[in-house]
Amino acid sequence: MRQYVANIRRAGSGIGASAGKSKPGGRQLVVTLTDELFLPSRIVYRAGDQEKLVSKFRNLRSLSFDPARNRWMWQYEFEARQ
Repeated sequence: MRQYVANIRRAGSGIGASAGKSKPGGRQLVVTLTDELFLPSRIVYRAGDQEKLVSKFRNLRSLSFDPARNRWMWQYEFEARQ
């Protein structure tokens, strides 16, 4: 993985790509606020005690509930500022 990221950075991507700079051919590399590759994922679990799980989620700064779509979302801003 390190070599893969190094090759991408050497090709002129990274922070510049997140600022709107494109590589030749119109491709962009999307990175997070902490300059890491953005790798979207979807994880599905079955919770044994849903009320307890939701209570824990509400206490985390890295998660917030989106009532319009009935989903929990990862929020990376807090960790990125540290």
